[in-house]
Amino acid sequence: GDAAGAATADGSAGPGADARAAISADAAAPGWREQAVWLGLSALGSVLLLAITTHITQNVASIPFLWVLPLALYLITFIMCFDGDGWYKRRLVVPLAGLLALLMLLALSWRPRLDPLWPPAIERSLLPLSQAVPLFALGLFVCCLFCHGELVARKPAPRHLTRFYLMVSLGGAAGGLLVGLAAPVTLSWYWELPAALVLVTLLTVLMARGPMRLIAAAALCAAAVTVYDYAGYVREDGVAIARNFYGTLRVKATAPDSDPNAVWRLLHGVITHGEQYRDPKRRTMTTTYYGESSGVGRSILALRAAEPGRGQRVGLIGLGVGTLAAYGRAGDAYRIYELNPLVLDWARQHFSYLPDSKATIETPLGDARLVLEKEPPQQLDLLAVDAFSSDSIPVHLLTREAAQVYRRHVRDDGAIAIHISNRYLDLKGVVRQMADALGWKAMLVLDDPPESSHLYRTDWVVITANERLIRTLREQADAQELPAPAGRRPWTDDYNNLFEVLK
Repeated sequence: GDAAGAATADGSAGPGADARAAISADAAAPGWREQAVWLGLSALGSVLLLAITTHITQNVASIPFLWVLPLALYLITFIMCFDGDGWYKRRLVVPLAGLLALLMLLALSWRPRLDPLWPPAIERSLLPLSQAVPLFALGLFVCCLFCHGELVARKPAPRHLTRFYLMVSLGGAAGGLLVGLAAPVTLSWYWELPAALVLVTLLTVLMARGPMRLIAAAALCAAAVTVYDYAGYVREDGVAIARNFYGTLRVKATAPDSDPNAVWRLLHGVITHGEQYRDPKRRTMTTTYYGESSGVGRSILALRAAEPGRGQRVGLIGLGVGTLAAYGRAGDAYRIYELNPLVLDWARQHFSYLPDSKATIETPLGDARLVLEKEPPQQLDLLAVDAFSSDSIPVHLLTREAAQVYRRHVRDDGAIAIHISNRYLDLKGVVRQMADALGWKAMLVLDDPPESSHLYRTDWVVITANERLIRTLREQADAQELPAPAGRRPWTDDYNNLFEVLK
Protein backbone atom coordinates (compact mmCIF):
# COMPACT_ATOMS: atom_id res chain seq x y z
CA GLY A 1 0.00 0.00 0.00
CA ASP A 2 2.98 2.40 -0.16
CA ALA A 3 2.02 5.45 -2.22
CA ALA A 4 5.35 5.59 -3.99
CA GLY A 5 4.93 2.06 -5.27
CA ALA A 6 1.66 2.96 -6.94
CA ALA A 7 3.17 5.60 -9.20
CA THR A 8 3.93 4.82 -12.81
CA ALA A 9 7.28 5.52 -14.36
CA ASP A 10 6.19 8.89 -15.72
CA GLY A 11 4.82 9.99 -12.35
CA SER A 12 1.18 9.34 -13.20
CA ALA A 13 -1.29 7.18 -11.34
CA GLY A 14 -4.61 6.54 -13.03
CA PRO A 15 -7.28 3.90 -13.20
CA GLY A 16 -5.73 2.27 -16.26
CA ALA A 17 -2.32 1.92 -14.60
CA ASP A 18 -3.88 0.48 -11.47
CA ALA A 19 -5.99 -2.02 -13.37
CA ARG A 20 -2.90 -3.32 -15.18
CA ALA A 21 -0.99 -3.54 -11.88
CA ALA A 22 -3.79 -5.49 -10.18
CA ILE A 23 -4.93 -7.76 -12.99
CA SER A 24 -4.40 -10.96 -11.07
CA ALA A 25 -7.76 -12.53 -10.26
CA ASP A 26 -6.48 -14.20 -7.14
CA ALA A 27 -4.85 -11.09 -5.65
CA ALA A 28 -4.80 -11.05 -1.88
CA ALA A 29 -7.65 -9.27 -0.13
CA PRO A 30 -6.73 -5.75 1.05
CA GLY A 31 -5.82 -5.57 4.73
CA TRP A 32 -7.51 -3.34 7.27
CA ARG A 33 -4.74 -0.75 7.00
CA GLU A 34 -5.28 -0.34 3.28
CA GLN A 35 -9.01 -0.09 3.80
CA ALA A 36 -8.44 2.53 6.48
CA VAL A 37 -6.38 4.53 3.98
CA TRP A 38 -9.26 4.37 1.47
CA LEU A 39 -11.70 5.58 4.09
CA GLY A 40 -9.33 8.29 5.34
CA LEU A 41 -8.53 9.76 1.92
CA SER A 42 -12.22 9.85 1.01
CA ALA A 43 -13.11 11.45 4.35
CA LEU A 44 -10.34 14.04 3.98
CA GLY A 45 -11.69 15.14 0.60
CA SER A 46 -15.19 15.45 2.05
CA VAL A 47 -13.94 17.45 5.05
CA LEU A 48 -12.00 19.79 2.75
CA LEU A 49 -15.10 20.38 0.62
CA LEU A 50 -17.37 21.22 3.55
CA ALA A 51 -14.80 23.15 5.59
CA ILE A 52 -13.68 25.35 2.69
CA THR A 53 -17.30 25.92 1.63
CA THR A 54 -18.15 27.05 5.15
CA HIS A 55 -15.10 29.29 5.31
CA ILE A 56 -15.63 31.15 2.05
CA THR A 57 -19.40 31.54 2.53
CA GLN A 58 -19.36 32.59 6.20
CA ASN A 59 -15.90 34.06 6.84
CA VAL A 60 -14.97 35.49 3.43
CA ALA A 61 -18.16 36.67 1.73
CA SER A 62 -21.83 36.00 2.23
CA ILE A 63 -22.65 35.73 -1.49
CA PRO A 64 -25.63 33.78 -2.85
CA PHE A 65 -24.77 30.54 -4.65
CA LEU A 66 -21.06 30.81 -3.79
CA TRP A 67 -21.34 27.31 -2.32
CA VAL A 68 -21.85 25.93 -5.83
CA LEU A 69 -18.21 26.63 -6.79
CA PRO A 70 -16.47 24.31 -4.28
CA LEU A 71 -19.04 21.57 -4.85
CA ALA A 72 -18.43 21.72 -8.60
CA LEU A 73 -14.65 21.60 -8.14
CA TYR A 74 -14.92 18.62 -5.79
CA LEU A 75 -17.08 16.69 -8.27
CA ILE A 76 -14.76 17.57 -11.16
CA THR A 77 -11.75 16.09 -9.35
CA PHE A 78 -13.77 12.97 -8.58
CA ILE A 79 -14.71 12.57 -12.23
CA MET A 80 -11.18 13.30 -13.47
CA CYS A 81 -9.63 10.66 -11.23
CA PHE A 82 -12.25 7.91 -11.35
CA ASP A 83 -13.46 8.29 -14.93
CA GLY A 84 -10.33 9.62 -16.60
CA ASP A 85 -6.92 8.11 -17.25
CA GLY A 86 -3.68 9.91 -16.52
CA TRP A 87 -5.11 13.15 -15.07
CA TYR A 88 -3.41 12.61 -11.74
CA LYS A 89 0.32 13.35 -11.95
CA ARG A 90 1.73 12.57 -8.53
CA ARG A 91 5.06 14.36 -9.07
CA LEU A 92 3.17 17.57 -9.81
CA VAL A 93 0.09 17.30 -7.60
CA VAL A 94 1.68 16.20 -4.31
CA PRO A 95 4.06 19.17 -3.88
CA LEU A 96 1.44 21.54 -5.26
CA ALA A 97 -1.12 20.27 -2.74
CA GLY A 98 1.34 20.83 0.11
CA LEU A 99 2.13 24.34 -1.12
CA LEU A 100 -1.51 25.35 -1.52
CA ALA A 101 -2.43 23.86 1.87
CA LEU A 102 0.26 26.04 3.44
CA LEU A 103 -0.90 29.12 1.50
CA MET A 104 -4.49 28.56 2.65
CA LEU A 105 -3.30 28.29 6.24
CA LEU A 106 -1.39 31.54 5.82
CA ALA A 107 -4.51 33.15 4.35
CA LEU A 108 -6.53 32.16 7.41
CA SER A 109 -4.34 34.26 9.70
CA TRP A 110 -3.63 37.12 7.28
CA ARG A 111 -4.24 40.51 8.94
CA PRO A 112 -6.19 42.92 6.73
CA ARG A 113 -5.39 46.59 6.56
CA LEU A 114 -8.16 48.95 7.54
CA ASP A 115 -10.21 49.81 4.49
CA PRO A 116 -12.46 52.88 4.83
CA LEU A 117 -14.53 51.73 1.86
CA TRP A 118 -15.41 48.38 3.44
CA PRO A 119 -19.02 48.34 4.69
CA PRO A 120 -19.01 48.47 8.51
CA ALA A 121 -21.86 45.95 8.70
CA ILE A 122 -19.55 43.33 7.17
CA GLU A 123 -16.55 42.08 9.13
CA ARG A 124 -13.55 42.33 6.81
CA SER A 125 -12.50 38.89 5.60
CA LEU A 126 -9.04 37.62 6.47
CA LEU A 127 -8.05 38.00 2.82
CA PRO A 128 -9.74 40.23 0.23
CA LEU A 129 -12.56 38.54 -1.65
CA SER A 130 -10.80 38.82 -5.02
CA GLN A 131 -7.85 36.85 -3.64
CA ALA A 132 -9.46 34.56 -1.07
CA VAL A 133 -12.02 32.88 -3.33
CA PRO A 134 -9.54 31.99 -6.14
CA LEU A 135 -6.95 30.77 -3.62
CA PHE A 136 -9.34 28.52 -1.72
CA ALA A 137 -10.99 27.32 -4.93
CA LEU A 138 -7.63 26.34 -6.44
CA GLY A 139 -6.51 24.87 -3.14
CA LEU A 140 -9.66 22.77 -2.84
CA PHE A 141 -9.29 21.56 -6.42
CA VAL A 142 -5.67 20.46 -6.04
CA CYS A 143 -6.07 18.96 -2.56
CA CYS A 144 -9.15 16.99 -3.63
CA LEU A 145 -7.30 15.92 -6.78
CA PHE A 146 -4.58 14.65 -4.46
CA CYS A 147 -7.04 12.72 -2.27
CA HIS A 148 -9.01 11.23 -5.15
CA GLY A 149 -5.90 10.54 -7.23
CA GLU A 150 -4.33 8.60 -4.38
CA LEU A 151 -7.57 6.69 -3.94
CA VAL A 152 -7.52 5.59 -7.57
CA ALA A 153 -3.81 4.77 -7.35
CA ARG A 154 -4.67 2.34 -4.54
CA LYS A 155 -7.65 0.73 -6.26
CA PRO A 156 -7.49 -3.07 -5.75
CA ALA A 157 -8.10 -5.96 -8.13
CA PRO A 158 -11.59 -6.09 -9.69
CA ARG A 159 -12.77 -8.81 -7.29
CA HIS A 160 -12.25 -6.38 -4.35
CA LEU A 161 -13.77 -3.26 -5.93
CA THR A 162 -17.06 -3.63 -4.06
CA ARG A 163 -15.25 -3.25 -0.75
CA PHE A 164 -13.17 -0.38 -2.16
CA TYR A 165 -16.18 1.66 -3.27
CA LEU A 166 -17.96 0.88 -0.02
CA MET A 167 -15.05 2.37 1.94
CA VAL A 168 -14.95 5.38 -0.38
CA SER A 169 -18.66 5.96 0.23
CA LEU A 170 -18.31 5.50 3.99
CA GLY A 171 -15.37 7.90 4.03
CA GLY A 172 -17.33 10.60 2.24
CA ALA A 173 -20.21 10.16 4.66
CA ALA A 174 -17.85 10.16 7.65
CA GLY A 175 -16.31 13.45 6.54
CA GLY A 176 -19.74 14.98 6.22
CA LEU A 177 -20.74 13.78 9.69
CA LEU A 178 -17.53 15.12 11.21
CA VAL A 179 -18.09 18.62 9.83
CA GLY A 180 -21.87 18.72 9.96
CA LEU A 181 -22.62 17.00 13.27
CA ALA A 182 -19.52 16.40 15.39
CA ALA A 183 -17.69 19.71 14.88
CA PRO A 184 -20.57 22.04 15.86
CA VAL A 185 -20.99 20.36 19.25
CA THR A 186 -17.31 19.77 20.05
CA LEU A 187 -15.47 22.78 18.57
CA SER A 188 -15.92 26.48 19.32
CA TRP A 189 -14.65 27.60 15.91
CA TYR A 190 -14.10 26.21 12.42
CA TRP A 191 -11.00 24.28 13.47
CA GLU A 192 -11.74 21.44 11.06
CA LEU A 193 -10.34 23.51 8.16
CA PRO A 194 -6.85 24.15 9.58
CA ALA A 195 -6.77 20.56 10.87
CA ALA A 196 -7.53 19.20 7.39
CA LEU A 197 -4.94 21.47 5.77
CA VAL A 198 -2.26 20.42 8.26
CA LEU A 199 -3.14 16.78 7.50
CA VAL A 200 -2.70 17.40 3.77
CA THR A 201 0.71 18.95 4.47
CA LEU A 202 1.66 15.98 6.65
CA LEU A 203 0.70 13.52 3.91
CA THR A 204 2.86 15.37 1.39
CA VAL A 205 5.79 15.08 3.82
CA LEU A 206 5.25 11.32 4.15
CA MET A 207 5.09 10.91 0.38
CA ALA A 208 8.07 13.13 -0.46
CA ARG A 209 11.41 11.58 -1.32
CA GLY A 210 14.98 12.93 -1.31
CA PRO A 211 15.52 16.69 -0.98
CA MET A 212 11.80 17.31 -1.44
CA ARG A 213 11.18 15.65 1.92
CA LEU A 214 13.21 18.35 3.71
CA ILE A 215 11.26 21.05 1.91
CA ALA A 216 7.97 19.37 2.76
CA ALA A 217 9.02 19.00 6.41
CA ALA A 218 9.83 22.71 6.54
CA ALA A 219 6.40 23.43 5.08
CA LEU A 220 4.81 21.26 7.78
CA CYS A 221 6.62 23.22 10.50
CA ALA A 222 5.47 26.46 8.90
CA ALA A 223 1.92 25.10 8.82
CA ALA A 224 2.04 24.31 12.54
CA VAL A 225 3.29 27.82 13.34
CA THR A 226 0.58 29.29 11.12
CA VAL A 227 -2.16 27.36 12.91
CA TYR A 228 -0.87 28.68 16.22
CA ASP A 229 -0.96 32.20 14.81
CA TYR A 230 -4.46 31.59 13.43
CA ALA A 231 -5.66 30.54 16.88
CA GLY A 232 -4.37 33.86 18.20
CA TYR A 233 -6.19 35.74 15.44
CA VAL A 234 -9.50 34.04 16.23
CA ARG A 235 -9.20 35.02 19.87
CA GLU A 236 -7.88 38.52 19.10
CA ASP A 237 -10.13 41.16 20.70
CA GLY A 238 -12.49 38.31 21.43
CA VAL A 239 -14.85 38.54 24.37
CA ALA A 240 -16.60 35.25 23.62
CA ILE A 241 -16.75 32.65 20.88
CA ALA A 242 -19.06 29.66 20.55
CA ARG A 243 -20.57 27.42 17.91
CA ASN A 244 -23.76 25.48 17.42
CA PHE A 245 -25.73 24.09 14.47
CA TYR A 246 -26.67 27.61 13.36
CA GLY A 247 -23.02 28.62 12.94
CA THR A 248 -20.32 30.36 14.94
CA LEU A 249 -20.93 33.48 17.00
CA ARG A 250 -18.27 35.88 18.24
CA VAL A 251 -18.39 38.91 20.47
CA LYS A 252 -15.51 41.26 19.63
CA ALA A 253 -14.33 44.37 21.45
CA THR A 254 -13.38 47.22 19.11
CA ALA A 255 -11.33 49.01 21.79
CA PRO A 256 -10.56 48.86 25.52
CA ASP A 257 -13.53 49.63 27.75
CA SER A 258 -11.80 52.84 28.85
CA ASP A 259 -12.26 54.25 25.33
CA PRO A 260 -15.59 56.15 25.18
CA ASN A 261 -16.07 54.89 21.60
CA ALA A 262 -15.50 51.24 22.50
CA VAL A 263 -18.25 48.85 21.45
CA TRP A 264 -18.85 45.14 21.72
CA ARG A 265 -19.95 43.64 18.41
CA LEU A 266 -21.85 40.41 17.78
CA LEU A 267 -20.74 38.60 14.63
CA HIS A 268 -22.14 35.58 12.84
CA GLY A 269 -19.51 34.74 10.27
CA VAL A 270 -18.78 38.07 8.58
CA ILE A 271 -22.20 39.57 9.29
CA THR A 272 -22.63 42.04 12.15
CA HIS A 273 -25.77 41.30 14.15
CA GLY A 274 -25.52 44.26 16.47
CA GLU A 275 -23.21 46.23 18.72
CA GLN A 276 -23.38 48.31 21.89
CA TYR A 277 -21.29 51.06 23.45
CA ARG A 278 -19.38 50.03 26.57
CA ASP A 279 -19.58 53.52 28.08
CA PRO A 280 -22.45 53.40 30.65
CA LYS A 281 -23.53 56.88 29.53
CA ARG A 282 -23.93 55.72 25.93
CA ARG A 283 -24.98 52.09 26.22
CA THR A 284 -28.68 52.88 25.79
CA MET A 285 -27.97 54.58 22.44
CA THR A 286 -29.26 52.77 19.38
CA THR A 287 -26.61 51.52 16.95
CA THR A 288 -26.17 49.69 13.63
CA TYR A 289 -29.50 49.39 11.75
CA TYR A 290 -31.81 50.82 14.42
CA GLY A 291 -31.04 54.53 14.66
CA GLU A 292 -33.82 57.08 15.15
CA SER A 293 -33.37 58.17 11.52
CA SER A 294 -33.83 54.62 10.19
CA GLY A 295 -37.13 53.40 8.82
CA VAL A 296 -37.93 51.35 11.90
CA GLY A 297 -36.83 54.10 14.30
CA ARG A 298 -38.92 56.76 12.57
CA SER A 299 -41.93 54.45 12.49
CA ILE A 300 -41.76 53.68 16.22
CA LEU A 301 -41.44 57.36 17.11
CA ALA A 302 -44.19 58.45 14.70
CA LEU A 303 -46.66 55.85 15.96
CA ARG A 304 -45.82 56.80 19.54
CA ALA A 305 -46.42 60.49 18.83
CA ALA A 306 -49.83 59.68 17.34
CA GLU A 307 -50.98 58.10 20.62
CA PRO A 308 -48.63 59.41 23.33
CA GLY A 309 -50.63 58.12 26.28
CA ARG A 310 -50.85 54.49 25.19
CA GLY A 311 -48.20 51.83 25.63
CA GLN A 312 -46.82 50.47 22.38
CA ARG A 313 -46.75 46.83 21.38
CA VAL A 314 -43.75 46.10 19.14
CA GLY A 315 -42.68 42.81 17.58
CA LEU A 316 -39.27 41.99 16.13
CA ILE A 317 -38.15 38.99 14.08
CA GLY A 318 -34.39 38.60 14.60
CA LEU A 319 -33.03 39.59 18.00
CA GLY A 320 -29.44 40.52 17.24
CA VAL A 321 -28.20 42.08 20.49
CA GLY A 322 -31.64 43.48 21.34
CA THR A 323 -30.97 47.04 20.15
CA LEU A 324 -34.61 47.74 19.31
CA ALA A 325 -35.51 47.31 22.99
CA ALA A 326 -33.77 50.66 23.64
CA TYR A 327 -36.95 52.34 22.31
CA GLY A 328 -39.06 50.67 24.99
CA ARG A 329 -40.74 52.81 27.65
CA ALA A 330 -42.60 51.90 30.81
CA GLY A 331 -45.92 50.43 29.71
CA ASP A 332 -44.58 49.23 26.34
CA ALA A 333 -44.42 45.54 25.42
CA TYR A 334 -41.75 44.16 23.10
CA ARG A 335 -42.06 40.63 21.73
CA ILE A 336 -38.83 39.50 20.05
CA TYR A 337 -38.68 36.26 18.05
CA GLU A 338 -35.31 34.49 17.78
CA LEU A 339 -34.34 31.16 16.21
CA ASN A 340 -30.87 30.68 17.70
CA PRO A 341 -30.86 30.08 21.47
CA LEU A 342 -27.20 31.12 21.67
CA VAL A 343 -28.06 34.58 20.31
CA LEU A 344 -30.67 34.99 23.04
CA ASP A 345 -28.25 33.86 25.75
CA TRP A 346 -25.53 36.24 24.58
CA ALA A 347 -27.91 39.18 24.16
CA ARG A 348 -28.54 38.88 27.89
CA GLN A 349 -25.04 37.87 28.95
CA HIS A 350 -22.80 40.23 26.95
CA PHE A 351 -25.16 43.10 26.10
CA SER A 352 -27.59 45.11 28.21
CA TYR A 353 -30.30 46.36 25.83
CA LEU A 354 -32.77 43.75 27.07
CA PRO A 355 -32.23 44.13 30.84
CA ASP A 356 -31.91 47.94 30.56
CA SER A 357 -35.18 48.38 28.65
CA LYS A 358 -38.10 49.84 30.57
CA ALA A 359 -40.52 47.86 28.43
CA THR A 360 -41.82 44.39 29.16
CA ILE A 361 -39.70 42.02 27.06
CA GLU A 362 -40.83 38.61 25.79
CA THR A 363 -38.45 36.44 23.75
CA PRO A 364 -40.12 33.33 22.28
CA LEU A 365 -37.61 30.91 20.73
CA GLY A 366 -38.17 29.18 17.42
CA ASP A 367 -38.90 29.89 13.78
CA ALA A 368 -40.72 33.22 13.92
CA ARG A 369 -43.30 32.40 11.29
CA LEU A 370 -44.24 29.10 12.91
CA VAL A 371 -44.53 30.77 16.31
CA LEU A 372 -46.67 33.58 14.86
CA GLU A 373 -48.93 31.07 13.12
CA LYS A 374 -49.60 29.23 16.37
CA GLU A 375 -50.14 32.15 18.76
CA PRO A 376 -53.22 34.40 19.02
CA PRO A 377 -53.21 37.88 17.41
CA GLN A 378 -50.74 40.13 19.24
CA GLN A 379 -52.28 43.49 18.25
CA LEU A 380 -48.86 44.95 17.44
CA ASP A 381 -48.38 48.59 16.56
CA LEU A 382 -45.27 47.61 14.64
CA LEU A 383 -43.72 44.34 13.52
CA ALA A 384 -40.07 44.67 12.44
CA VAL A 385 -38.55 41.90 10.34
CA ASP A 386 -34.74 41.85 10.31
CA ALA A 387 -33.47 38.55 8.93
CA PHE A 388 -32.17 39.29 5.43
CA SER A 389 -28.64 40.75 5.75
CA SER A 390 -26.80 37.56 4.71
CA ASP A 391 -26.98 35.55 1.49
CA SER A 392 -28.99 32.73 3.09
CA ILE A 393 -32.21 34.65 3.47
CA PRO A 394 -35.19 32.80 4.96
CA VAL A 395 -37.48 33.11 1.95
CA HIS A 396 -40.45 31.75 3.89
CA LEU A 397 -40.54 35.13 5.68
CA LEU A 398 -40.96 36.99 2.37
CA THR A 399 -43.91 35.22 0.78
CA ARG A 400 -47.49 36.31 0.24
CA GLU A 401 -48.60 33.84 2.91
CA ALA A 402 -46.03 35.25 5.36
CA ALA A 403 -47.46 38.73 4.78
CA GLN A 404 -50.90 37.44 5.76
CA VAL A 405 -49.44 35.96 8.95
CA TYR A 406 -47.85 39.31 9.83
CA ARG A 407 -51.08 41.15 9.08
CA ARG A 408 -53.02 38.98 11.53
CA HIS A 409 -50.80 40.25 14.34
CA VAL A 410 -50.66 43.95 13.38
CA ARG A 411 -53.33 46.55 14.15
CA ASP A 412 -55.24 48.15 11.28
CA ASP A 413 -53.34 51.41 11.83
CA GLY A 414 -50.05 49.63 12.51
CA ALA A 415 -47.08 48.88 10.28
CA ILE A 416 -44.71 46.13 9.18
CA ALA A 417 -41.08 47.30 8.83
CA ILE A 418 -38.80 45.02 6.79
CA HIS A 419 -35.03 45.51 6.76
CA ILE A 420 -33.76 44.84 3.23
CA SER A 421 -30.15 46.09 3.40
CA ASN A 422 -28.16 43.47 1.50
CA ARG A 423 -25.00 43.70 -0.58
CA TYR A 424 -26.09 41.08 -3.10
CA LEU A 425 -29.90 40.87 -3.15
CA ASP A 426 -32.43 43.53 -4.14
CA LEU A 427 -35.59 42.67 -2.23
CA LYS A 428 -37.61 45.83 -2.93
CA GLY A 429 -39.83 44.20 -5.55
CA VAL A 430 -40.51 41.16 -3.37
CA VAL A 431 -41.54 43.35 -0.42
CA ARG A 432 -43.73 45.54 -2.65
CA GLN A 433 -45.62 42.42 -3.74
CA MET A 434 -46.08 41.47 -0.07
CA ALA A 435 -47.66 44.90 0.47
CA ASP A 436 -49.89 44.40 -2.58
CA ALA A 437 -51.14 41.13 -1.08
CA LEU A 438 -52.36 43.14 1.93
CA GLY A 439 -53.65 46.13 -0.01
CA TRP A 440 -51.21 48.36 1.88
CA LYS A 441 -48.49 50.74 0.67
CA ALA A 442 -44.76 50.00 0.77
CA MET A 443 -42.62 53.02 1.68
CA LEU A 444 -38.85 52.85 1.18
CA VAL A 445 -36.89 54.70 3.88
CA LEU A 446 -33.17 55.14 3.15
CA ASP A 447 -30.83 56.22 5.94
CA ASP A 448 -27.20 57.24 5.44
CA PRO A 449 -25.90 58.44 8.83
CA PRO A 450 -22.50 60.12 9.40
CA GLU A 451 -19.49 57.80 9.30
CA SER A 452 -18.44 58.99 12.77
CA SER A 453 -21.42 57.26 14.38
CA HIS A 454 -22.01 53.56 15.02
CA LEU A 455 -25.08 53.70 12.82
CA TYR A 456 -25.00 51.89 9.48
CA ARG A 457 -26.49 52.82 6.15
CA THR A 458 -29.83 51.02 6.05
CA ASP A 459 -32.77 50.36 3.75
CA TRP A 460 -36.09 49.71 5.48
CA VAL A 461 -39.45 49.21 3.80
CA VAL A 462 -42.44 50.23 5.91
CA ILE A 463 -45.67 48.48 4.86
CA THR A 464 -48.74 50.26 6.20
CA ALA A 465 -52.20 51.64 5.47
CA ASN A 466 -51.74 54.40 8.07
CA GLU A 467 -51.86 57.60 6.01
CA ARG A 468 -50.59 59.70 8.91
CA LEU A 469 -47.51 57.49 9.22
CA ILE A 470 -46.98 57.58 5.46
CA ARG A 471 -47.17 61.38 5.49
CA THR A 472 -44.69 61.58 8.37
CA LEU A 473 -42.22 59.30 6.60
CA ARG A 474 -42.50 61.36 3.42
CA GLU A 475 -41.91 64.63 5.28
CA GLN A 476 -39.16 63.52 7.65
CA ALA A 477 -37.27 60.95 5.63
CA ASP A 478 -38.24 61.69 2.02
CA ALA A 479 -39.69 58.19 1.88
CA GLN A 480 -40.84 57.01 -1.53
CA GLU A 481 -43.49 54.45 -2.36
CA LEU A 482 -41.95 51.41 -4.01
CA PRO A 483 -42.95 50.90 -7.65
CA ALA A 484 -44.57 47.63 -8.65
CA PRO A 485 -42.05 45.23 -10.25
CA ALA A 486 -42.93 44.67 -13.88
CA GLY A 487 -43.53 41.12 -15.04
CA ARG A 488 -42.39 39.50 -11.83
CA ARG A 489 -44.26 36.67 -10.20
CA PRO A 490 -45.00 37.18 -6.47
CA TRP A 491 -43.18 34.91 -4.05
CA THR A 492 -45.37 32.31 -2.37
CA ASP A 493 -44.75 29.27 -0.22
CA ASP A 494 -44.63 27.28 -3.47
CA TYR A 495 -42.53 29.67 -5.56
CA ASN A 496 -39.48 31.92 -5.16
CA ASN A 497 -36.62 32.89 -7.44
CA LEU A 498 -33.38 34.20 -5.93
CA PHE A 499 -31.80 34.71 -9.34
CA GLU A 500 -34.25 37.48 -10.23
CA VAL A 501 -33.31 39.51 -7.13
CA LEU A 502 -29.53 39.32 -7.54
CA LYS A 503 -27.99 42.77 -7.80
